[in-house]
Amino acid sequence: MLQFDRMPPISLLKGANLRDVAARDYDWEFVFDCGVSVVAEGHWRLLDPEAVVVTDEDHGQSFGLKESVDAASFVRNSVSDATVTAVAFRSPANDLLLSFSNGWTLEVLIGSGGYENWHVRGPGGSHTFAAGGGGLNHSSG
Repeated sequence: MLQFDRMPPISLLKGANLRDVAARDYDWEFVFDCGVSVVAEGHWRLLDPEAVVVTDEDHGQSFGLKESVDAASFVRNSVSDATVTAVAFRSPANDLLLSFSNGWTLEVLIGSGGYENWHVRGPGGSHTFAAGGGGLNHSSG
């Protein structure tokens, strides 16, 4: 069995800092300073050590606040000064879990049995992705 957390691009995430987050038309991109991008085509959520603090579904919602939630800015502001300390997969679905040095965790969730749910692209064309149902696939360029 391949150890996806030990091969690029996923292995490059450990020690990296989040540089940018972008809500795009049909997905979310999390860009790290190591040249790796995590793209969530399904749902994601950010947890502090106590609770879920923001998710993709919160983006643009007002919740009675003066301004609607900007989930991208919230994530960026919450973890950009922290480094990724661990990369893990939650079985059996292979949700992608990125733990940060400030105790927060970004979870990219498997939300479809048929569609690609997330993918990680790195330098040199390395690419790992979660296929429908959570199967992991890898190409090195």
